Amino acid sequence: MDALVRELAFITHRNEEIAHGGCFALEQLRAACTPAALQTTQDEIRSGIRYTMDRLKQIRSRRRQRSERIAARVRRNPNLRRKLNAHHNVLKARENAFRHQQQILLQLGDACAWIVLRYDHRVIMPLADPEQNHILPTEIGLVGPIVIANRAHESGEFLVIENDLTNTLKIGDLTVIALNEPLCPPIAVEVKTS
Repeated sequence: MDALVRELAFITHRNEEIAHGGCFALEQLRAACTPAALQTTQDEIRSGIRYTMDRLKQIRSRRRQRSERIAARVRRNPNLRRKLNAHHNVLKARENAFRHQQQILLQLGDACAWIVLRYDHRVIMPLADPEQNHILPTEIGLVGPIVIANRAHESGEFLVIENDLTNTLKIGDLTVIALNEPLCPPIAVEVKTS
């Protein structure tokens, strides 16, 4: 259990680092909202979300195995029953810390969207849909939006927000803003990858 407590402390500390580092990156983006800066920021957010999703999936998949192992140990040593509640509480706290980490990263994605869309709620609200629930796709489903966003950013003519990296933008997979056309509204793009 000591290792689990240390891991929980590490995750909690890491959450603070992610929040501080994210705020710094967003300040840089706000100072110079360029396609390259947006791409770099979103790459970091995506990487963090993927890691967190993988860890949560791993933790959930081990639950049954862990329960069986713990039950067997308690049968062999009944004195461990006293520590069982504390152990379950730390396991639950670890899972919550990873969920918190995922929310921090999604909020950083929201902040990117607000910066790129110039804090204009009249533009952002039509792109939000509280009924939709995006989950960052895996494997080939993740490649399409990344490739399109990279190409658009490399052209230097567009800012592309990956909607799956936000809590807010839920219409389409990407939101594209033309840099040279400030009056042109953003375009929501749905990407199908096969």
